[in-house]
Amino acid sequence: EIENLIPDLVGSRPMLPPEQLHFTLGRLYLQTESEVALAKRLLEESIEKVFHRLYALDSETATRQLAVNFKGVQNYGGNTVFLETERGLERDLLIEFGNSVYELFQEAGLTSKEFRFQPVAPIIRVRQSKKPLLLRLQQVSQTLLAEKYSQAPLGRAIFSSVDISAVADQTDEDGYYKNLHTVALN
Repeated sequence: EIENLIPDLVGSRPMLPPEQLHFTLGRLYLQTESEVALAKRLLEESIEKVFHRLYALDSETATRQLAVNFKGVQNYGGNTVFLETERGLERDLLIEFGNSVYELFQEAGLTSKEFRFQPVAPIIRVRQSKKPLLLRLQQVSQTLLAEKYSQAPLGRAIFSSVDISAVADQTDEDGYYKNLHTVALN
């Protein structure tokens, strides 16, 4: 429906594809190879220290799942539309997971203190330089999104990994975030 109202978004980079659905746990400032190596090690450790502590092993599948339901969309800052997570235990666990992982990186001096984890997943991000598209997104956000989708159930997602991704002028072949390191959630 958003694509019908803003045809310029169809197949464009601002509309994140489903495989790019993610939460941003924090912003890391990695200047050297040793900082990248430290970040990779901390990410591996966070699975043992945080994920396994918070998420119980399912007796039937012998796995742990970071899963959330999405309910509603919001536009923050005018240029990004996010899926909101449904309130409840899964959201509370996700917030605790995000904050705990971020603290590990903060203690190592790799993060920005101004960042605060929010349990939202971006689906549209328009660069400030794309003024006409940005204005149209803001207009649609104030009408259709606010009226029709602010509390709409929007499905469930199970996340299978935690990644360190570069976002500053680096992309993978698909044009999105360049993956530097992945740790499977299991």
